[in-house]
Order: sequence, then C-alpha cells, then structure tokens
Amino acid sequence: MAMLASVTWPADESEADLPPAGSADSGEQLIRRVQERMMLAPAFQTHLNQYIDLFGQRLGGQGTYMQHASSRGLLMRLDWQSTIGDQTASVQHISDGRFLWVRGDLLDGPVLERVDLDRVRGPRTTPAYTSTQPGISAAHDLVTLGLPRLLENILQFYRLAPLRSAQLEDQPVWVVEGQWKAAEDWESGGGRRRSSNANTTPLPNFLRVIIQQEDLILRRIEYLHVHAQRRSTGTDPPDATYRMLAVIDFIESSFPSHLDEGLFDFPTGGDEIVDRTHPLMRYLEPRTAD
Repeated sequence: MAMLASVTWPADESEADLPPAGSADSGEQLIRRVQERMMLAPAFQTHLNQYIDLFGQRLGGQGTYMQHASSRGLLMRLDWQSTIGDQTASVQHISDGRFLWVRGDLLDGPVLERVDLDRVRGPRTTPAYTSTQPGISAAHDLVTLGLPRLLENILQFYRLAPLRSAQLEDQPVWVVEGQWKAAEDWESGGGRRRSSNANTTPLPNFLRVIIQQEDLILRRIEYLHVHAQRRSTGTDPPDATYRMLAVIDFIESSFPSHLDEGLFDFPTGGDEIVDRTHPLMRYLEPRTAD
C-alpha cells in the first residue's frame, strides 16, 4: 500500500489561520456542517483508500462509495478491494434502503449475504455501540449506515477539541482531534476485557478528522491509540506515544445532482442467500468484563 501523506502543522500555531467569520468555530460545529451537507445533498460519491492495523497484521483496501437520496431512503453502494499480504479479495455492498446485500470473492471463497437494516439500525444507535472498537468498525459503519451516520457516531462518542489549521498534500485543511469518551470505562473493565497478547490491537481511543478548508470536503479520518506514560517527577505532563490503527482517505469526492437508482439495485438471481442479520446483532450487543 502506498505511503500515507502526512499532515503538516504550522511552525507557530499561534499564527495559524483561524476559521473565517461566519464559519464553524469548533470541531463539533464543523463536523456537523459537513454531515448536514451530505444529508441534504441529492447524491455523493468518493474514492476510498483504507489502512488497518488489525491484531498486528496490516490490511489495505480501496474502493468507491456512492450514496443517493431517494423515496426508498438513503441508498448506498461500496465496491471494495482489499489486500492481505499477496492475496486480494473483492466485495460489493449495496444498501437498497431495506437490505444490505453483500456479494464477494473472498479469500475463503464466494459469498452472497443479506442484512436486514431495519433490525440492525436500532441497536447501532444505542449506547451499546460504545462497546465496539470504532476504528475497526468504521468501514462497516460506512456501508451499513452511510457516511452521515459515521460522522454522527464521531460526534456522539468522541470528546472533540477546537479546530487546528494544517496542510495535507499542500492543501490547507482543518484538523479536529477527539478522545473516545468510553476509553476510561473500557480500560477499567467496563467493556470487553483486553488480552495481554502482544499482538492484540490496542483500543483506538483517539481520532483526527481532516476537512479541506476551501470547500469543507472530508479528506481523512484517522483512528489512533494514544498511550500516556507518566514521568517519574510527577509534576511534568505525561509523555504520549501515538500508534496509527486505521485510516480512511476520501479522494476525488463530489456531489453530483443525480445518480442512477439502478446502481443501487441488487439482482440476486437464483443463488443461495445467507442471512447475516442475527450474527451482526449479536456482535452489537453490550459486552461485559469477564
């Protein structure tokens, strides 16, 4: 997978540009504006690159995401290709407003699955969702609930800091950083108990949302694990180490006036369909410490 472009910060952040008059003046307000624009637009499409560090294994993926507002609700489609080592898997997700259809050629064989979205959406909007790992489930949220809901989860479950100005690929961007509100509960045993195995992926307890300043288009979401280690003096602030766990890059995003609704129809033919609604709902149930 290609090297990710890094965010660069001003040499003196006290001289960094502030949000212009009349624009969002906080991280939460800015993300809300981006979300509202996507919800009100008739259509949206973007190319995605994703990187995940999962249990010590680095996974890469890329694809195209589309959404379209219709009388059936928000229609979504994700055509995705992922790479694990030297192997490649491809999968297509289509949400027709009622069901999420999944057809793919995965490493362990072809799949054709269906999820009842009416049954899934309820649990995903409850506090039980805070017991899942947000960085790892981000791509799943994107296709089951759509990009507006992914942003809503960020607003709901992260404590967001004020805006910071930076550069990404020579473009001025706003950076919103946030700390996962449930991190302390998780680490004290309120969520699923973390394994002591060194290969276990740590909790993504910190994120960055990067938004292009000129047109307020979402550019990137970064999920990280931040580990603070206290210094021996006791009075100095702790040292922090950052580990990147998951990144979603949004490339060549646009808001077309219309997308053909036929793109969101899923012909099943006579193939056997596996219903994955119940296993997914079981996964979304609250976890308790062992």
